[in-house]
Amino acid sequence: MCAPTDIQKPPLPDVSAHTAARKLSRPSWIQITGGSFLLLLLSAPLFISEVIGGWTTEYTSPLRFGASSIGDMTGKVVIVTGANTGIGYETSLELARNGATVIMAARSVERGT
Repeated sequence: MCAPTDIQKPPLPDVSAHTAARKLSRPSWIQITGGSFLLLLLSAPLFISEVIGGWTTEYTSPLRFGASSIGDMTGKVVIVTGANTGIGYETSLELARNGATVIMAARSVERGT
């Protein structure tokens, strides 16, 4: 029988040559993982569409809507939620300025004034 001290471990393979060849074959800034490549692959068409003025500009351009875009709202009844502050409050004001009857919904009567 062999004593535990008699067992020799096999030498580890020399991977330094393989690692050095891999580092020489690709610059470090090109090291792209699978997830990064997938993200790049999926976002490239969106980026190109945005740059050339394609279909994404219809949904992302801030120049598409403003208060002047609201037409005549006379005779319309509008319910605005969150109307006590922020966007809801400003929306309520603009709709009322354009003739709408505005119902302002808020969490409490005290805060809804």
